[in-house]
Amino acid sequence: MTRCVRCGGKMVNRRVDLAKPWGDEWYVVRNVPAHVCGQCGEECFDAKVLMRVDELREAANESGERVEVTVFDFAKAGKPKEKEAA
Repeated sequence: MTRCVRCGGKMVNRRVDLAKPWGDEWYVVRNVPAHVCGQCGEECFDAKVLMRVDELREAANESGERVEVTVFDFAKAGKPKEKEAA
């Protein structure tokens, strides 16, 4: 893959952190091989890589690190507060 499907920019090989939902939980896999657009940041993954990510998720209860994450709901946040003049 040499060109981005979104903007046509050049794709470069990088390692990224991938967050995926599964049911009511989210899983983060670090250092995932990806093709990343140098122009818009679009990330693409090979099918074999995504299959391995799914295998890791299935084994997460045995080997994964659990962390607490704070979640904000943008839609429920309401309007931003007015800033006071300095």
